[in-house]
Amino acid sequence: MVESIGDTGDIAFGGAVDKAQFGRVQRALAPWLFKPWVVIVALAYSNFFAGRSWEAVLSAFVHRPQVFLGDAIFFAVVSLLYFGIVEMGRRGAWKANEKMQSRIQGVVREGEIEWQGNYTTTRFPWPMFKRVRDLGDLVIVKYSWNCGFYFPRHFFGSEDDWARFKARVAANVGK
Repeated sequence: MVESIGDTGDIAFGGAVDKAQFGRVQRALAPWLFKPWVVIVALAYSNFFAGRSWEAVLSAFVHRPQVFLGDAIFFAVVSLLYFGIVEMGRRGAWKANEKMQSRIQGVVREGEIEWQGNYTTTRFPWPMFKRVRDLGDLVIVKYSWNCGFYFPRHFFGSEDDWARFKARVAANVGK
């Protein structure tokens, strides 16, 4: 049962994330500039289409595909380097950040979220949160452009707690 607006029950959560979930959290928190599609579109536009009309590009591709061989190789190398660097950064962050590998627990209250890790306890009132990203089984409540609290489904003891949590976040964030 989803809570009503007047429900004041606390919602407890707790758990840890594994490396794959950590990667999902990092991708969800990444600024738009660092999303892979931005790099792909920018490279494709600048490398393939700059200064050429669509008709010229299509005609050259159909009648003289070898013209694009250098562009395609450049695009492939830059894309592989970009994705390789991003993945190395994720691996390094996972290994270096013991806080991410620790157990998280806390309580979602009517007026705040309390987040407890091995090294700190933080309380953020609802007005501090700017945006929510709901990825189905993972909810990220952002308090700045690239920072936020992450809540995987398995942090909650029951489907009812998960539904109440999502309803409370929807009612309080961005309002």
